[in-house]
Amino acid sequence: MKKQVLVQKIFISQEEKKIGLMNSLHPLMPSTVALFVNDKGESMDIWMKNTYIDLDILFLDKDKTVKCIKKGKALDETVLRCNGNMKYVIEALSGYVKDMDIQVGDVIEFNLMSGYMCDNNNI
Repeated sequence: MKKQVLVQKIFISQEEKKIGLMNSLHPLMPSTVALFVNDKGESMDIWMKNTYIDLDILFLDKDKTVKCIKKGKALDETVLRCNGNMKYVIEALSGYVKDMDIQVGDVIEFNLMSGYMCDNNNI
């Protein structure tokens, strides 16, 4: 099933992806997500170091199909990953996946919040 998400933040560079949502108590507005783009399309590792809130983490392939859904626990340094090549990772406030009824196999469509100067077809 196709699902739409509202993207509040996009992390593309290595430095942006390294920091992500760390060190912020209120990194996202409700019902929005952070999008990490992996141009190389290889395995992506996520951890919750210095992340003060629980997150839902979705791993997507190049076709924007959800391959894995993980639960990130605040300040947990356990590495979270999905086997295979992932083009995108979405981080959302804990409970987002349930609220949006997102499941493995769903295809995600990105809607950017106003203010982004980005061509949606290129992400």
